[in-house]
Amino acid sequence: GLDLTWTYLRQDANKNGQIESGDKVYLYGGMRMGGQNYYALDVTNLTNPKLLFALQGGVANTPFARMGQTWSQPVVATMRVENTLKQVLVFGGGYDPVHETAGQLNTSNNLGNLLYIVDAITGNVIWYASGSSTDTGALQIADMKYSVPTAPNVVDLNGDGIADAI
Repeated sequence: GLDLTWTYLRQDANKNGQIESGDKVYLYGGMRMGGQNYYALDVTNLTNPKLLFALQGGVANTPFARMGQTWSQPVVATMRVENTLKQVLVFGGGYDPVHETAGQLNTSNNLGNLLYIVDAITGNVIWYASGSSTDTGALQIADMKYSVPTAPNVVDLNGDGIADAI
C-alpha cells in the first residue's frame, strides 16, 4: 500500500468551492518504507480516478536513479519557470535504508541525498540538486551528504503566491 500522507492540488478556476467542468483535483503520494516511487492521481471524478504519472526511483540513467524510500511528503507550490508560472512538486530524495543496519556507522548515503522540483501535472523534472557527482544534470552540492526523507519548506517571502525559497 501507499502509506505516505497524501498531498493535493485543487484547481478551482472560478474559486467557488465546487469541482465543475474545467476544474481538477490531483493527489500525490509515495510508498515510504514500501519503495522508491511517487504516484500522482487525477481524482477529479471520484468514481473514475486515473493515474496521472508515476516517478520510479532506482531506475538507472534517470534523475531518480538514487532516490531512496519515498518518505518525503511532496509540497505543492507555484514557481516561475522560464517566465511562466507553473504548479510544481518539491520533495526530498528519500530515505536510505542502509541506516536500518544495526551496529553499522554510515558516514554518507548512497541514496536520497537529493532535492527535486517536478511539474505537478506531467511529472517532468524541472530541476534537481544532488550531493553526488555521479548525478548528471543535477546541481552539485558537496555538503548535501545525507538522505532527505522529510518534506522541504517552500517559502513565499513576499506574499505574491510564488515560491521564493526552499
